[in-house]
Formats: sequence, structure tokens, C-alpha cells
Amino acid sequence: MALIRISHREKGLEQYLEKGRMSGRDYERDEMDTRVPLHGDIDAFSAAVKFSRSNKKWKHHYDHITIGFSDDEQGLSEEKLRDIARDVLRYYYGGMYDIDNDLAAFAEAHRPRLQTMRDRTTGELHDRLDHIHIGVPKYNPRTGKQIRTLPYDRKADAAFQSWLCQKHGLVDPATRKRENPMTKKDFLARYKGDGKEPTKQGITNSLRSEFSRITQNAKTADDAIAKLQKSELVESVRWVETKHNKYLQVIPVAAAKKINLRGKGFEHLHHFYGDKAPEVDPKNAPQPEQSLDDLEATWRQHQEHYKQRQYKPKANNKKRDSAPQPDALNHASTYRRLSKRVIPKLREARTFYVIYRTNIQEELIEGFRLWERANQKYLVNNKEGIKIYDTNDKISVSTNDKAAREKGVRLALEVAQAKGWDIDNLKINGSDEFQSEVRRQISEIQAQRAEREGVTAQPKRQASKSAGRSKVKRAPLQRHARTQPSNVAGHVAKQAAAAHKEALSKEQIAAIKAELPAQQVLDYAVQKYAVDPSRYEVVEGNKIRDLKRRAKPKNVVDWLNKTCNLTISETFPQLNAMFENHKHAIEKIEQYQRELDIEAEQKAQRLREQEQPKQQRTQEAPSDDAEPHPEPAFDGYARALEIIKMPTAGERSAEFRAATLSLDDDDFYALDVELEPFIFGPSGKLTEKGQQLRTELISPDNAPSQRAERLQREQTTKTRGWTPGNNGGPRF
Repeated sequence: MALIRISHREKGLEQYLEKGRMSGRDYERDEMDTRVPLHGDIDAFSAAVKFSRSNKKWKHHYDHITIGFSDDEQGLSEEKLRDIARDVLRYYYGGMYDIDNDLAAFAEAHRPRLQTMRDRTTGELHDRLDHIHIGVPKYNPRTGKQIRTLPYDRKADAAFQSWLCQKHGLVDPATRKRENPMTKKDFLARYKGDGKEPTKQGITNSLRSEFSRITQNAKTADDAIAKLQKSELVESVRWVETKHNKYLQVIPVAAAKKINLRGKGFEHLHHFYGDKAPEVDPKNAPQPEQSLDDLEATWRQHQEHYKQRQYKPKANNKKRDSAPQPDALNHASTYRRLSKRVIPKLREARTFYVIYRTNIQEELIEGFRLWERANQKYLVNNKEGIKIYDTNDKISVSTNDKAAREKGVRLALEVAQAKGWDIDNLKINGSDEFQSEVRRQISEIQAQRAEREGVTAQPKRQASKSAGRSKVKRAPLQRHARTQPSNVAGHVAKQAAAAHKEALSKEQIAAIKAELPAQQVLDYAVQKYAVDPSRYEVVEGNKIRDLKRRAKPKNVVDWLNKTCNLTISETFPQLNAMFENHKHAIEKIEQYQRELDIEAEQKAQRLREQEQPKQQRTQEAPSDDAEPHPEPAFDGYARALEIIKMPTAGERSAEFRAATLSLDDDDFYALDVELEPFIFGPSGKLTEKGQQLRTELISPDNAPSQRAERLQREQTTKTRGWTPGNNGGPRF
């Protein structure tokens, strides 16, 4: 759904597009959006606006056109966005002007990186969607006059919008119906909770539209009443009868104004009232779905009508008998008037200036057709058999004979210098004759340059990029231009992206897709790019699914790249950094687990080693005449061994709790440290390692005798001041 809005402004668009700063916003443009150039150059646009503001007493100096898309139309290709922008320019300006030569227009698309933004007034979270900005200066660099925008015509504008949507496969706003009815909650949220005092007319218009939609297909008056009563917005419906009229009246909720269901929007109900339906203005009547050709004919008719009206003869004015043709423009007069600004008078030279922002000798460019399409520039002279193709980093020349080759090479070198290239260090490919001609003309240029500088020419002198630029005085629009076109930066960015992609092997990329947790990527995007977490979910296959759009789930690479509108050169470094951190975290967890296993095994080994001599000691019966020994120091290993060997979890739990009361802090800490790998604290349940150790300790070879074990337990209880109960638990 392409929604188009046009406004007329004086200044500030280029700063807004480049910086993104505005009142109530804390983010810069590069933080919020990925900028996609679609048409023209922002420097040429800025220079044209600045020139008209300095030299023209106009109220407005440019038109600002915005094109918005619905949530279902996100991620359109760059080529489709470019075609949409150029179609909009052709509609509003193509009937009067050549959009490539007369307009210093600039268009760019914004693909949001920050997916949501909170409204400071209402606190609501709004999704940010793809959109296009187009700036069209009022100044015409070819004629020096003001550019006029096609005036508004409801029928023609609606036809163009429908034509644009049908052509590019978008949802047409004119035919799109509300899928869900407006609820009471929606109504109150819209008009009671937005922080602003709503107007009565605004509330009434919204309710009339909703009631018209509800009753649209009613077959009888009772059917219409039944449909209305089902709506949450309706409190009651009643008939109103006056002396001359009879109609339905709705009393809405929330003390809104009563709505009479008659007049505009309710023509379909008038036959229920016994009245003749009011006549509908043909311009406002709903139009049946039309074909592309019919829609185009409608808006082109409006263009032609406006063009004829602009050049309609006036009384006592013989100078405007008819519309001037392009070849009938008085270039001599224009040149004399603008001679101080050094604006070329030849059409081809002016076009070359618009594209490269550099003047050129008119006899060299005369007879050529120049245009730009898909970031490639074309300079073609079919009569002389010369074709030049200019891409970002390559200039190709196609000629038929020697004379054409000489002129084509000369023009190609002029283009190279206009782009800021160092012609002393060009990489030359092609036939031997072509390479020889290029080197010959470069030598001539070097000699002329050396003569102007008053030095002897050096065949292989290393020159800076600006050394080979033309010394012709620049026009006012050119003084503000960059040394190189803006698309060179895009080319460099693509090269950097390709280089970084090559730095990651296919195996590394596959590992990122398979092993980097999708939830971790989603959490990262929520923090960095304000993604709404309730809109996405992680599904099987380590992929992320959009719950609002009917699209297949995406892996982490495609999701971050396309959802957050990042370039490949930005996506891979972020994912690679997350993947490296993830691997380090996994390694730390595994290392910690290995250390725990080693520590548990060491403790188990110490318990085994201590158990053997203890068993030997307990098998010897104590003598009645033996002298009492002093109380030994608390042995944490022995006590832990006793608890582990107890047959049930209840007994182990009771023993552990008794130890908390009978032991001092140091002794209990020593016992707890020894038991930690083998039982789950107060529960007394054995861990896997505890079960293995218990099995080893109570095996027939290692099990002590019944008497020895009883004596050992009695000795321990006497020492610590408690005796076991009948069920093995402590008794105080």
C-alpha cells in the first residue's frame, strides 16, 4: 500500500536525510535506518536549493514527497523501489519536464534498523516501516525558472495511486477493506487515551464510517438494526420519525453524539426509509476496479489538461500563443542572462553537467544522448558510432572506426577526470590499437598540464587524484559538489562487504547458522535495534519466525540481515563476534564441569584411602583395661563416609540435619565440603557420583562387620553428645 504525501518546504531536508535529527528524537540517521540511494545526488539537490534561496525570492524552494508502505510490503527490492520513485516523479513532473535533465531531484529509501520507537506523548510502541523520501528543488538548472508541481485532482491522484499499486503488486488503499471491526476498546483508546482532546467532528466521522461499513450489506431495515446491535460501539438503535422524514438513529457508547444514519455514506439505507436515495457526486462515487490502461489514461489526461492550461493564450499577449517546444528555447538569451554563472547553453553539455557536476567542451559532447539507469551512465552517439558505458569503477568504450575511437577515448578520459580518477595510473584493457590511443591521449593531457604549470612533462609522474581535473570555472551548483559521486561510496562499501564475506569460509557461516542460538540473536536485536520481542519466536531448526508476516522462518544470518536492514558487511562481524563469545562461554562451562569432575574424583579417592585403615582399626575389639584416649579431632572424611553408606535418603537426611546442630561452624563446613559432590544437601539423595562411591564402599570386600560398624557409630554418638533413635534418626 503506497501512501504518497507531498509538502512544500524552504530548507532542511538534506540535513534531515543525512543526520536524522529532529525534535524529540535521540538517534542519528545511521543508528535508525539504512539509506538506499534511488535517484539523483543529494549534493546536487542541496546546491540547487541553496542557489535558489540565495538568488530567488520564492516562498518554497523544494517539494518533499514521502512514500510509505504497509507492514506486508517490507523488504521490496532496490530495483522496485527505484521504479516506484521514478514513476512518482513522472506523474507529478513528467508532463511538463524531463525528470533526468530538468530536475536536480534526489530520492532515497530508508530501511529501518531500529524496528520500533516509543511515542513520547502517548507512550505507545510503534513499528517503523520502509519508506521513500524524494526531494525536488523548485529551481530548474536548464532554464533557471521555477518548477511547478502537478496540482491536486482527486480522481487523477486516486487513479495514479491505484495504477502504481497494481503495477508494482502493492495493496491498493482504495480497495482495501477493514479486516477487523472497530471495538469499544479501540474507540476509547483512539479518542480518550491519546493525550489530546478529540474533536467532536472527528469522533462523528469515525463512527459514521464504521456504521456505514456495518450496514453495507443489510437486506432489510431489521437486518441493519440487528447488525448494529451486535457492535460494541452501539448502545441502542431506534427509529426517528418527523413530519417529513423517517430514518434510523444510533446512540453510541461513551456519551458520543447521536448518529443519524442518512445522507452521505448511507445511500444504501434510503430505500428502507421509503425515500429516493440522494444523488452522489460522480467524482466522489466509488469507482469499479479498472485496468492499468484505464487508470493510466485517467491520470495522463489530467497531466495533459494541466499542460495545456499552462500555455493557454491570454488576451493581448502574443508571446504565449502556444506551448514552446524544447528545440525552440532561446538558448542565447538564457546564456546571456546566466553567463556569469557559467551554465552551458548546449543541452548535451547541461546534461553532462547535471550527471557529473563538471562543465565540458560543447563540441566534444554535441550529438550524444546521456542518461543514467541502475547506477550506470550511458553516453551514446549512434550517428558517429560511439557508445560509452560508465559504471562505478569501470568505463567501457565501443567504437566503429579510428575517428570514432579517437573521439570516444577523449570523451571517456573527460568522464574519468570528472569522476576524480588519476588518469596517470589508469588500468587499461582492450585491443592494442585502443590501448595505444588511450596512452597517446594521456600523454597529450600530461603535456598540456605541464605546459600550464610551466614545467617539463614527466611521462610517468605520480599525480594526485585532483591533479587531472578540469580547470574550467565551476558553476554555482558545482562548487558545492563532492569530488566523487556518492555512488562511489556505495561501491566501496560493497567491496568491503564482499571482502569480509570472503574472510568467513562456508564452514564458518554454516556453523554460525547451526550453532549460534537464535534466541541469543533475538535478544541482541531487541537491545540494539529495538525489535519487538512479542512479534518473533524461535522455532525448530534454530530459526526465527515473524508472527505478523506470512513468511518462512529465517536463519540467524538472513533474519538479522533482512529484518534489521543491515548490510552483509555489518551483519557478519556482529554475528561472528556473538558466535565467538558463545563458543568461549561454552568452553568455560565445559572446563568448569571438568574441574568439578576431577575434584569429585579426588575426594572420592581420599575417602577410599581413608576407609581402608579405618576398617582395619574397627575390627580390633577395644580392651576394658585400656586407658581412655583423648577426644580425637573431628574427621570430616570419616563422617561423610558414614552418611554416604547409610541405606536410605531419609537416614542420610536425618544424619545431615543432626550434624548441623551438633557440630560447630568449622566442623560442619568441613563436612559439607566433603559431601557436596555426593549428596544433594539436606535432601540426602545421592548424586550419580555418590551412588557409584556408595556401591564401592559397601561391596563385600570393603564392608565392615556388623559389630565393628555398631561400635564405630556408638563411639561417634558418645563423642558428639547424641544417640540414634530406633529408626536411625537422631534423638535428643
